[in-house]
Order: sequence, then C-alpha cells, then structure tokens
Amino acid sequence: MSDGHAPQELSPAEERLVVLLTALSSERPVPGDSLETRVMRTARWQYLLRGVLLMVSDLLAQIVEGTLLLLGVRRASPEGGLAG
Repeated sequence: MSDGHAPQELSPAEERLVVLLTALSSERPVPGDSLETRVMRTARWQYLLRGVLLMVSDLLAQIVEGTLLLLGVRRASPEGGLAG
C-alpha cells in the first residue's frame, strides 16, 4: 500500500509533537465526572435543603409566636412602645 516513497525521518520537534498528540488522543474524559453534572447535583441538594430549612424556621417562628401569645408577653414595637 505504499506509494513507493521512503518514509521521511521526523525532526526531534516533530517527534515530540507526535508523542504529545498521541497522548492527547488517547485521553478521554469520563462522561459521568463532568463539571456540569457535579454542579447540577450540588444545586439540587442545596435547593432541597433550603426548602427544608425554610419550613423548619417557619415552624419554630410559629411555635415562638404561639408561646408568647399564650404567656401574654408583648413584644416592643419599632417606635419604642409596646405592640398590641
């Protein structure tokens, strides 16, 4: 299958280039380990955690408000007087 020409010898720079290109062509990125996949996974669990934390904080705020109401404790208003 040769065309009759003798293969030319490569210069040292060309040999290094061939070695580097061969190494690059053999490296394949792992599809499941991409940056986009990791970022989306992290964003999903952070979004879910945020929802849970908001519900817990709302529940605690309601418990505090209910307890203050049952005890008859008044909170100070922003104007400096008592609210309510």
